[in-house]
Amino acid sequence: MKISLLALSLALVSASTLSAKAFEGKAQFQTYGPSGKKGPVMEMYLKDGKTRVETEARGHQSIVIMDQKAKTMLMLMPEKKMYMQRDLKGMQPKAKTPEKISFKKTGHSEVIAGYKAEEWVISSGKHTTHFW
Repeated sequence: MKISLLALSLALVSASTLSAKAFEGKAQFQTYGPSGKKGPVMEMYLKDGKTRVETEARGHQSIVIMDQKAKTMLMLMPEKKMYMQRDLKGMQPKAKTPEKISFKKTGHSEVIAGYKAEEWVISSGKHTTHFW
């Protein structure tokens, strides 16, 4: 199952720009492949300017930890007992025509874990992601 890199990138960037006062805790979201087939569920933890995203696909667990203050990203592969660390300081995105990203409320709401949640749709090019 291919995980949408756009969805993961948007989630990490959005989470890493939030201050700890804005949200601190755990969020869970469902991913979907290009054909609409359900992908793995991802869990995101936010605290003190750090973001941890965990996912398991085809029996393989992966963990990404972003530290906004230190501008580092740590990728863990527990089953292989390996990790990779990237320094994000000075990294510039490649120049290209930016895709138009739109955020839209759907008007749907549900009670999730005791909290009223509203559904949002984030669209960019041919990718669409639903967030609650």
